[in-house]
Amino acid sequence: AWRFGTTEARRRLLERLRPTDNDDRAALRRLCVGEHGAGDVGATLYLLEGVPKGLERVVEAILHSTANAYLVPIEIADELPPRLRQHIGIKALDTPGLEALLEQDTSAIASAQPTPTECEAFLLTQLSDQLLRRLPIHARSDGKIGSAEGVYREASWPIPEALRPHVHTIWPCNSKQARQRQEQLIEAWSPQSQIRIALA
Repeated sequence: AWRFGTTEARRRLLERLRPTDNDDRAALRRLCVGEHGAGDVGATLYLLEGVPKGLERVVEAILHSTANAYLVPIEIADELPPRLRQHIGIKALDTPGLEALLEQDTSAIASAQPTPTECEAFLLTQLSDQLLRRLPIHARSDGKIGSAEGVYREASWPIPEALRPHVHTIWPCNSKQARQRQEQLIEAWSPQSQIRIALA
């Protein structure tokens, strides 16, 4: 079959079929992912683990762009007992694995055009501060979604109007947790930063 239906339709089918490790491995892999290529010998199947919800679409796009790899939706994986997951060959993509994937090509996220909600979801991960600063997930005052390098966070010290054209700031996230991570990642505008920009 080349058409596999929605994730929910495939989940219900798995629930009815109750497959075992005696069933055709390639067919099961295609059914789990919903893509014909997932049954190919060289394809790798991943399941996101220990990562906040909301990143699935972007991670899947990155996997497609960097390797012959696919993401198994968590709703599908929940229907599979451990032995069947092993038979199908589903590998866990945890925080260290996701970090290694993103390090290969940080620009791959931009190609996926993440939504504001997806950008915030990255800030809720346990990815390293250094990597998060470099990822193009930060909404900036110049109207772009880019990295946080060379960008400031507005705080108690005001930015002089004369300097504003030369200072890129970050837009605060909606969620409290994401804003707290921004505070951890991004330097607050201060008298010291004002002197640096003025002398540059």
